Amino acid sequence: MVTLGASAAGLKDQVEDGERIAFLDQALWAALLAESPGTKFAVAWLTLLCRQLKDVERGLLVLRGPDGELSPAARWPDGDRGSSEIAQAVALCLEHKQGVANVNRASAGRDAAQTSAVAYPVSIGGQVQAIVGIETLSGGDVAARELMRGLRWSAGWLELAFLRGKNSDLAARLSRTTIALEIVALIQGAKGFDHQARVFATELANRSTATRVAVGWIKRRSCRVIAVSHGIAFSKRMELIVKIADAMDEAADQAQTVMFPPPETIGALVTRAHAALLQKTQASVAISVPLVAQDKIAGVLLAEFDSQTHPAQQDVDLLEAVAALAAPALDTSRAAERNLFIHAYLASCAAAARLFGAGHLGLKLASFAVIALTVFFALFKTEYRISARATVEGEVRRTIAASIDGYVASEHARAGQSVKEGSVLASLDATEFKLQRLRAIAVREQHQLELSKNLAAGQRADVNILGAQIDEAEAQIALLDDEIARTTITAPFDGIVLSGDLSQSIGAPVQRAQTLFEIAPLDAYRVILRIPDFDIDRVKPGDHGTLTLSALPDDRFSFAVTAITPVAEVSDGQNAFRVEGRLETISERLRPNMEGVTRVDVGQERLIWIWTHHLIEAVRIAIWSWWP
Repeated sequence: MVTLGASAAGLKDQVEDGERIAFLDQALWAALLAESPGTKFAVAWLTLLCRQLKDVERGLLVLRGPDGELSPAARWPDGDRGSSEIAQAVALCLEHKQGVANVNRASAGRDAAQTSAVAYPVSIGGQVQAIVGIETLSGGDVAARELMRGLRWSAGWLELAFLRGKNSDLAARLSRTTIALEIVALIQGAKGFDHQARVFATELANRSTATRVAVGWIKRRSCRVIAVSHGIAFSKRMELIVKIADAMDEAADQAQTVMFPPPETIGALVTRAHAALLQKTQASVAISVPLVAQDKIAGVLLAEFDSQTHPAQQDVDLLEAVAALAAPALDTSRAAERNLFIHAYLASCAAAARLFGAGHLGLKLASFAVIALTVFFALFKTEYRISARATVEGEVRRTIAASIDGYVASEHARAGQSVKEGSVLASLDATEFKLQRLRAIAVREQHQLELSKNLAAGQRADVNILGAQIDEAEAQIALLDDEIARTTITAPFDGIVLSGDLSQSIGAPVQRAQTLFEIAPLDAYRVILRIPDFDIDRVKPGDHGTLTLSALPDDRFSFAVTAITPVAEVSDGQNAFRVEGRLETISERLRPNMEGVTRVDVGQERLIWIWTHHLIEAVRIAIWSWWP
């Protein structure tokens, strides 16, 4: 009876232990099914695994945390310190990224028993996310293979949990992104920066559990509240608005999200202004998120939650996601409303920051080079030369005209030919003059014959008359000789024929004083300049310059200004004055009417003035003409 009683009592204890184990298994399976990879999940999974495998002495589960580092997440049995065998197996598994087994290693404190340590990795996307290590009292290759097979089958739970958590994160991120894009679309549909800020605050309050949302924008290094959700009217001097602005400044100064009361996972932050705000509004939580645009904090988003709508992590993530997308849109709208002077000021400040701040070595070198060149051009003086079109003319221009009426008999020179003094240029027909000379000679001979007869007869009165008639005939002959000489046209000096071509006029009549040729000497030239009217006041007689001709581009001819004609004429579409100069350099290749460009030296001036004075003078005249 006693034995039976003892047996019955033992059986009852076994039944109660089985019920407790079954109840514990149900709790573990519930945690395994409900939890994402974390501490509770790791403990539940490792406990169930070690219970199902045979002769397990200890187990270890290593998980990759949010910081990206692998660390122990669960041990079995609870409080176990592990062993060198399982630690070595986990290290080898991490190194080779595949299952590892250490077989037939003597366990400390068990001289007669043999152990096997097996480790198996769980990889997602090519990265090891978890390593499970098991140490058993069963030695040998067969036990190690059975243990590795069990780990492979069980690792599916870990992979499923990781993928489920990843899909859950993706779904939450997609939801937050969708809400943020919808709010940004509403913001861009509103007109004006202030209206967009009110739409932003109101829509965010409606789509989250926040009781109030405020938007602040930084101006002059402090945050100013520009919008409060639900269209609440406010004044910047209201005590509540002042406290909200102080809280926003607190978040902007620390350049990160500030939450009060702060969660345990966040380090020490300054939250004095947030605490003062909650005392004023009686809210339970206040969260401030900086609005970052163009790599700088442009404003702050502040949301308040009461005790009934205490924010969850998804609310904080939503605030940060919306702030990240909305900040550039608001900053663009704000910039569009600035006037031209503010845009210029901000652009100047940005350029100054790049120029005097860190980095931008190329910009600094380029700026230094520009400043150095500007200083050099502003201080360096050089000869100021006025450019103008010019024409070469002969210093003497002789016109040769017909001295008698007649007909062209021959020509011996034409324009462009060089001639010597006395050389025949052309001749006129002298036939009529020669016939008249022969008649005059015949008349003279007749009078001389009659004179001889009268002298012999002694008739003195007739002798006197015949002598006068003979003198008249000789004068007529001398006149005809002069007329005949005038029919030959010769060059008065050595020179070049500038104009005149009678080759197509043989036999054509010419009149007295009609111009037949123009001749200029080859050793005396002058240059005619056409100086623009805006430079004429700087040119004076005695200035020297240089002439370059289009026909002789490699030669330079010096000249001196001799006269300025005080009458303007239109040349090349602009008013110009005629200025005469005397060539000091003569070349045998020079010819009259050659054209080129001259540069007149008028004195020393700064280089920057030489390049800009025409523009400055034109602007001054334009401003004077427009000024009322």
